[in-house]
Amino acid sequence: PSNNELPRPQEELIKLVQENKFLSWKNSLLRSWIQRISVQPKWNPSKVFVAFPQRDRLHKEGIEKFTDNQLNVGMRPWKKRRREPVFYDEELWNSKVLLFSQCRGAPCRMLVQFYSLLYFADEKDDKMLKRFIRDHLHYSSDILCTGARIIDMILNDANSIKNDNDNEISPMKLYSSGHVRRNDFQYKEARHAPLQDILD
Repeated sequence: PSNNELPRPQEELIKLVQENKFLSWKNSLLRSWIQRISVQPKWNPSKVFVAFPQRDRLHKEGIEKFTDNQLNVGMRPWKKRRREPVFYDEELWNSKVLLFSQCRGAPCRMLVQFYSLLYFADEKDDKMLKRFIRDHLHYSSDILCTGARIIDMILNDANSIKNDNDNEISPMKLYSSGHVRRNDFQYKEARHAPLQDILD
């Protein structure tokens, strides 16, 4: 069917789930549906950044979307790192879904902080997005409070331990934690690092 004849994305997804046609990703209808209704930019985040124009200049073409000051001053931090702008255009504006898939044979995996990928010509848009991420994209209070209670119990437990002279030891000397990621990402030195090296 043509794009005009397609149901709304939510309705089609519900239908696929109800018919159990989403279980196998490799050859599933879900995969073909996502690819059909989405725009799939092949951006290499180490070589490009996405430039959002002011809203009143969105209809202009290419480089005309931006003023000379925005091109030469606003984008300077990205260009100094030899990254070229990808201009946010009407195709991206009109798309309901952006699909950032891992590209076979191409370095377009989105392992990058959002603020190092996006440039906004309008400072108000830039601040609005950062406030949105700060206020809404985080763990819920229930998770944070549960974690805090667990740490408090561990510190209390450590605080009850005494040394040979029966003097209390600071719980911070008996307990510490770290976020260790092994066999992760593409870095060989981190992937197979011995535990002793991590502790040292």
